[in-house]
Amino acid sequence: MILAFALSYLMVIHFSDAARIDPCQLPLDPGSCFGHFDAWGFGSSNGKCEKFVYGGCGGNANRFPSEEECKKTCGGSGT
Repeated sequence: MILAFALSYLMVIHFSDAARIDPCQLPLDPGSCFGHFDAWGFGSSNGKCEKFVYGGCGGNANRFPSEEECKKTCGGSGT
C-alpha cells in the first residue's frame, strides 16, 4: 500500500514538472515522420517565430499552426 502511494506521488511530481516546461524554450523539432506540414515555432536563439516543416508525428510543444499563434504564446517578432 505504501509502495503504491509512493509511486503515485512520484508520477504526480514528474508529470506536473513536465507540464511547466515552456514550449518556447524547446528546440524546433520537425518530428520523425516524413509528411510535409507547414508549422511555426519559436527560435529561442534569435527570438523570432520561424516557419518550418513538420513531418506529422513526434516533435514537441514548440509547434504552432500560425505565426500569430506563435507570437501570442512566445512573443518575439516574425521571420
